[in-house]
Amino acid sequence: SLSLRIKECSLNLGHRRVIVPTETTFAVNVIKSLVNMSFEGTTQCELSWDFQGSSPILQVTSPGNTPAQSSHEDRQQVPVLIKDLCQGRLNMEISPVGGLSFTQASTSREDKEGLYDWKFFNAIVSPDEDSPTRIRDVLYDKKTMYKLLA
Repeated sequence: SLSLRIKECSLNLGHRRVIVPTETTFAVNVIKSLVNMSFEGTTQCELSWDFQGSSPILQVTSPGNTPAQSSHEDRQQVPVLIKDLCQGRLNMEISPVGGLSFTQASTSREDKEGLYDWKFFNAIVSPDEDSPTRIRDVLYDKKTMYKLLA
């Protein structure tokens, strides 16, 4: 198992920056892994995260400038995640060919099925015939659309 606590972190790309909340934690716990010397096999692991009740922040300023050098008035910012996704856990399987699928997931709404259960994450990384319906349900959700349009 591996855990990581972030005291301070920002990711910069040109005129964009993502600021990760203080004391954010990430953890990976390998449940089962059968891999040969050629790195072929399957792995099951649990991924968890906790942004301590806050969302990472995306800051943007005009091209040619950086958010760190720009004044508050010259940059825009928006939270990246809705509250339901600021804490959670995914049980992930990695196939022999490197495909990802999720068998269980929980967010801060523990043990509840809803928009952000394991089917949501599968719709993003491993689409199937139900994925378009799942993505549509998320896009029609008022909290999600408010965040997207903010």
